[in-house]
Amino acid sequence: MFRCLTYCVTGGLLIAGLVGCFAKGESPDPKPREQPGGSRQIGEKLFAQADRLAAVADPDAPLTAKLGAPIVIPQCSVNFTLENKVDLPSQRDAVVSYFATELTSEDMVPPEKILMLEFQIDDKKITKRFKSLQEGDVVKKGQLVAQLDDRLPRSEVVSKKAKVRAAEADFKAAIELKNEARARLNRQEYLYKINGTSKEELGLANATWEKQKAEEISKGEGIKVAQAEQSQAETVLEYYQLRSPISGKIKTFYKRPREAVKAFEPVLQIYADDPVRVEGLLEQKYIERIRRSLKGKGVRVVIEVAPDEAPLDTLSGHLQEVTGVAVSKDSKQIVSVSDDGSVRAWDAKSRQQRLILKDPSPTAAKAVACTPAGAEANLCMAGMEDGRGYIWDLDSDNPKAIELEQKHSEAIRSAAFSPDGRYCVTGGEDRQIMLWDAATGKLRYRFPRGHLGPVTSLQFTPQSQLVSADRDKTLQLWSVNQQGAKLEKTFHSRSGGVTRLGVSADGKRVLFNQGKVLRVMSLPEGNTEGELQSVTGAADFSSFALFSPNGQLILTAGASESGLQLWRAPQAGRRGYEIRQLVSDQEPPTCAAFAPNGSFIVTGTRDRHLQIWPVPSDTEIKREIVAEAPRIDDLLESTKRQRKIWVELANPKARLTPGDTVTMVIYPLE
Repeated sequence: MFRCLTYCVTGGLLIAGLVGCFAKGESPDPKPREQPGGSRQIGEKLFAQADRLAAVADPDAPLTAKLGAPIVIPQCSVNFTLENKVDLPSQRDAVVSYFATELTSEDMVPPEKILMLEFQIDDKKITKRFKSLQEGDVVKKGQLVAQLDDRLPRSEVVSKKAKVRAAEADFKAAIELKNEARARLNRQEYLYKINGTSKEELGLANATWEKQKAEEISKGEGIKVAQAEQSQAETVLEYYQLRSPISGKIKTFYKRPREAVKAFEPVLQIYADDPVRVEGLLEQKYIERIRRSLKGKGVRVVIEVAPDEAPLDTLSGHLQEVTGVAVSKDSKQIVSVSDDGSVRAWDAKSRQQRLILKDPSPTAAKAVACTPAGAEANLCMAGMEDGRGYIWDLDSDNPKAIELEQKHSEAIRSAAFSPDGRYCVTGGEDRQIMLWDAATGKLRYRFPRGHLGPVTSLQFTPQSQLVSADRDKTLQLWSVNQQGAKLEKTFHSRSGGVTRLGVSADGKRVLFNQGKVLRVMSLPEGNTEGELQSVTGAADFSSFALFSPNGQLILTAGASESGLQLWRAPQAGRRGYEIRQLVSDQEPPTCAAFAPNGSFIVTGTRDRHLQIWPVPSDTEIKREIVAEAPRIDDLLESTKRQRKIWVELANPKARLTPGDTVTMVIYPLE
């Protein structure tokens, strides 16, 4: 009996201990607990299925369903073909006067680039308009690009023209003298018939006639000599004008104005960027695979390029780091929050500050959200470091803040509105997620405990679900209903660098970061549909990774030296890759948002600024640079068992610039 009593006491203490542990929120299982009960206890869905744009594969995109696994060759260089680069030399020892080209009445040129030059043509002085040229300017074949000091050869032309005029005058006089000699000979012949003159006089008149005929011929030939000398002088004068032998761009000026140049010494370099040659190093292990494909169905070669893009504008106003940005449902306003405690609304068109919704204060603002495009109300919400939250009506010229009726016990780190704009959620340092009525700020309910770290990312899906992420390196999918929320799935093994993760507009894909790899995962299954990875592997992804409203683009931070990258999203049978590097002189971005209509991107920076960026058109996103079959060198390069591989391709719109670093991707056809 004593032994039985001992077992009972021991069991009771064990149960009490476990209850105590659970009461304190501790769990031996690292997977967060789900709210007990089925869908009946949490009611119907919070909102009806939203009609959002589906992020589907583009039907106009090149078909790659029958393509094999791609062979990626990074760090390829874009070069000139041999015939498309010209060093333009001087034909004479001279001094460079200027680099310019003639202007026509149709040319629109800034006043500071116009040169007014005076020329002496015969006896007249004529003033002509020229456009000053710079490195990178486009020129056409035969276009004037440089002028050498031509005062001496121009004077020689003037002299030769005068000589032509003198020869023409001599020729005219010779004709008159010849005619006079003919008339005199006629008179002498008549007089000789009537015995009015001697035979000697007749002979002298005839000799004079013959001499004047010869003189006319001589003076005529003198004109030709003078004209030839004039033409020669004009040809020499043309040598002092340097004209482009090809259509292309000015790459380099070897000389500057007022510098001396010797005969046949290059003055500038001009290149044509169509066609171009792309060269890289292919690992030895892929050579046989490519050769088999070339003998079979062939290969498809795509050149991936990510040109630098500068911001459209930089906005100033915040006093400390910008911690969050959002764009209103109509894409007409930008809302930003900062560690200075202020919440500011900006006019997206004029890019001027419209309102200060909340004045600067010692309490930092840490999160912001706006109602999406399908919502009725045009609201924004900001979350503060003290756990308080505020909602404003952006359609009002003097909006009054609605304060959330309760607050988080620690800072609010994330916020989001439901697709219909009637509800909003906040996530905080306290690991709590709360659902609010957007019109009143009343608390609907708290989510069951799920995350073990601060909740840094929240986003609704059209299926009345919520995707959340935290610093405990998990991603969670919730069903959000009228009376409560239910944890449906937890995805583990995230890296902690990306605090805000995007969900596609149709709710079927989510971004999932793992160091230098950003995965595109299906919801709710969690299958990997594609990956983004910097070809240089320079750095991990950080801060944020967001889908564009149409799902065709992904914006990331931290994966390259530029700090901000725009990718073409991977889709069925199509590899995702960088199409822009957004480059700024400001400090790295801390937050970002797409305009709901996809017209621009806004980012916030550590040094208190907002920046507006352009978004490529659908045509630019869809367009691929496709090359012909590659050629492979037979010689190994260095000790890395690599061989040189290259392709030549047309470049009609100058999408590739010699000197660019690009990626060559080879798809064997299967």
